[in-house]
Amino acid sequence: MSQIAPDGFIRFDHIRGSTFTSFIGPLFVRIDPEEGPVFGFRVDERHANTMDICHGGMIASFADTYLATLSRFNPAFDDGYTPTISLTLDYLGQSKLGQWVEGRGRLLRRTGRINFSEGLVTADGEPVLRASATFRRGKAGERTDTNEALQELVGTWTGD
Repeated sequence: MSQIAPDGFIRFDHIRGSTFTSFIGPLFVRIDPEEGPVFGFRVDERHANTMDICHGGMIASFADTYLATLSRFNPAFDDGYTPTISLTLDYLGQSKLGQWVEGRGRLLRRTGRINFSEGLVTADGEPVLRASATFRRGKAGERTDTNEALQELVGTWTGD
C-alpha cells in the first residue's frame, strides 16, 4: 500500500475531544489556497466490507465529520460544537481498499443558529459521494479542542 497520506496533509483526528474520529481515522487535512480545507483518509481493512470496498457508513461518517469541521478554519468563526441536524447523501461510486479518499466542501450559509454545507467525496479523483448537511451552531468558546489549535496545526482560510 502507498504512503498513508499525500504530501501536505496533516493528521487532525487526534486533537482533543475527537474520540470518534480517532476511532475511524486516521483522518487528514490540508489547506488548499484556492479551495480551502481538503480532508482525506486512506481506505484500510477496518473501513472495508467483504468485497474490499469502503463501507457506506464510513463514507457517511467521513462526510459528516469534514462538513461539520469546514467553518473551523475561518478565524472569524467560533461556532462551538456543531451537532448534525440533517445529512443527505447520494452515493455515486465506490472506494476500494488502499484508495485515497478526499472530501471538499463549502459553507453555503451561516445563520444565527445553523450552518448549511455541501460537499463532494472522491476516491483517487473519482466521485463517490455527494453530501448536503445542516448543523446547529453551538456557543463560542465551548469546545475543548479549540479552533485556534486546529488552525495552528493546519492553517486558516477565509473563503476569499
